[in-house]
Amino acid sequence: MDDLVQEGTWSLFGCIDRFDPAKEFQFITYAAIAVRNAMLDYIRSQATTFEARYLNSIESLDTGSVRHTYAGDPMRQSPEQIYLAKEQLREIHHALATIPERDRQYLHYRFGFHDDQEHPLNETARPFHLSTSRAAKTEKDALKSVRVELPW
Repeated sequence: MDDLVQEGTWSLFGCIDRFDPAKEFQFITYAAIAVRNAMLDYIRSQATTFEARYLNSIESLDTGSVRHTYAGDPMRQSPEQIYLAKEQLREIHHALATIPERDRQYLHYRFGFHDDQEHPLNETARPFHLSTSRAAKTEKDALKSVRVELPW
């Protein structure tokens, strides 16, 4: 199985060199087919060492389903988009560090910086012993302070 994975990996490395970004299709579509074919070729060349179930499970993925499964996700981000998002997040954390501690803690909790879960306004108000209207005012003021510190 390790050899099979290695064959697929080497094929993927080869795809990086051969891929033409000017073409209409995405890299993942191109690479998925090439990796699949390289793995099938290796299985066929080593037929006595692999069980038939490996070959059958891979051959059942016809090209149409591979394209459907591996076609580029429109929600997937490019490396540039990932870099920009990380840079924006770094700038947000820097701006948050400049506001008062209580406001920072409020925004961290409200927008899920610690638990990756955004909390509703009324749920956020409770741990800070605020009314819902006071929590809304606190949030508005804290966000205004953060925006002032952001370079964009």
